[in-house]
Amino acid sequence: MLPNRRGRGREGFQIGRLIMVLSSISPLFLLWAIKGISIVPDVYVIPCCALIIVLPAAFVLGRIRVAKKQRDTRRLRVGTVANYDYHALTYIFAMLLPFYRQDIDTVRELAAILVAIVFIIIIFWYLNLHYMNVIFVLGRYKTYLVHPPVDGNPYGGTMPYVLISRRPNIIPDDVVIGYRVTNTVYLEEHK
Repeated sequence: MLPNRRGRGREGFQIGRLIMVLSSISPLFLLWAIKGISIVPDVYVIPCCALIIVLPAAFVLGRIRVAKKQRDTRRLRVGTVANYDYHALTYIFAMLLPFYRQDIDTVRELAAILVAIVFIIIIFWYLNLHYMNVIFVLGRYKTYLVHPPVDGNPYGGTMPYVLISRRPNIIPDDVVIGYRVTNTVYLEEHK
C-alpha cells in the first residue's frame, strides 16, 4: 500500500486520482453495457456506461501523453521491489465478479449497487490503488511497488512508488527513468 493522507505523504493529483479510480472500475461498466440493467432502458445505460469507460481512459492516456511530451520524468532509484501483479487478481474477484452476477430488477437493487460502487471508489482512493488499471494490463505492463534504497541520501526520496513497466522484473539498486503519471505512479520510459 502506498502512503496515504495520515502524515505519511500526499499523493497529489487529486482529481487525476479520482479519474484513474473510475478508469480502474471501467470493466464493470462494460459488463453493464453488455448485460443491461432491466429497470433502465438501454438507450440510457449504454451511452452512460460508454462515457464512464471512454472519458477516464482518455484522461489516463492523455496524462501519459502529456508527461511524455513535457518530459515529466523522474530518475528513480530502486531499493526493494514487490511485484503487484497479484493485485489484478484480487481486483477482479473483489469487484467485477460480485457485480456481474447481480441482477438489477428494482430501484432498491440499483441504489445498493451504486452505493457499493461508491464504497469501492473510497477504498481504491484510500489505499491509493488508482494504478490498478485495465489500460496497463492491456498494454502488457507489470506493476511493481518500489521502495527507494535506505542510504541516508536526503535527495534520494523515501516514499514508495508504483512503477509500471514491461520488464519481467526490476532489480534492486537499479536506476529507472519513469514518466510521472501521478506523484507516486510512474510509467517506465522505454528506449
